Formats: sequence, C-alpha cells, structure tokens
Amino acid sequence: MNKVITLFIFSLLVIGNSSFQTQTDKSLARASKINGKLVFYHNEPVSNYETAFTYKDVIPNYNCMTIEKVMDASIRNANQESGQQNRLYDAIIIGTADRELAITFTDKSKDNSIARAKKVDGKYIFLGCEPLTDYTIVKKVDVSGEVKQMMLGGNCPTQAEKIDKLIKMGDKKKM
Repeated sequence: MNKVITLFIFSLLVIGNSSFQTQTDKSLARASKINGKLVFYHNEPVSNYETAFTYKDVIPNYNCMTIEKVMDASIRNANQESGQQNRLYDAIIIGTADRELAITFTDKSKDNSIARAKKVDGKYIFLGCEPLTDYTIVKKVDVSGEVKQMMLGGNCPTQAEKIDKLIKMGDKKKM
C-alpha cells in the first residue's frame, strides 16, 4: 500500500466512523497484520493475552511517517528485541507507553485480530485497523500533499494533532 492510500485510509476511518448503520459494538475493529504479526495501534486486543516482553520503540521522524510505516518500524524494533531476548510473540500494542508491548495470546485457536478502538472527543479512532461494523464515508481527505510540505519544512504535527484536525474536519460535516 503506498503512502497516499495509507494516509487516505487513516483520514477516511477517523472522519467516517460515526455513520455506522448497525446497533452492534461500534468500537470493534480488525487489527492489521504486518510481517505475520498483528499490530494494535492506539487500540487494544479484546482477546486475553500475556506480556512476552517490552521494547523501546525508537522511530526517527515518527510524526512525519505514515501509520503503515510507523507500524512497520515498530515490528522491526520488536523483532530485534525478540531476537535479543530469545522470546517469541504474536502481536504488538503500540502507542500506549514509553516502552511498547509485545504479547502472546492465551488462546491461539480463535481469531485474535479483533481490537477495541479508543475514543477521542466522543469519536472512535481507527488507526491501522478496519471497523467491523458498517460505516458510511462522509468525506475523503487526501493529506499526502500537506504531509509532504510539513516533512520538507521539518514541522510535522504529532499523531494527536493529526487526529484532532481530522475530527474537526468531520465535525464540520456534522458527523
């Protein structure tokens, strides 16, 4: 998936999530898989898990990266730590602390890719995951040009600032 599509998906899911058409749990999503590992990015698995290890997630230019690139870099960091500690893991949970979490699921016979999205300003935020319930796209936002300009200027917004901006855009559409 290229950068434009990744940024589009990020934008789309943040501003499109409030128009679900079903009465089921709107916070549920399916986590992404990168290099054979599940990645829970600013969301939590609903399945029971144990901590395999924690790791320092050093990612240069974090704020200037797409979500897919952040998740890929985090998997590389987890794989490096996994090799150093000689410990296996099933998934990572990132965006929650100074040290990220590598986990193993206690029941490997079921679908462990289901995540619970977090809310920001009353809106579910789906980063690097796909909602399980139906949703309607209220607006497509291509942020690739804006991100490129910020990268060239060295002034990339934090992930929280990006989320806030998208929520405000969605609010203007009366989500």
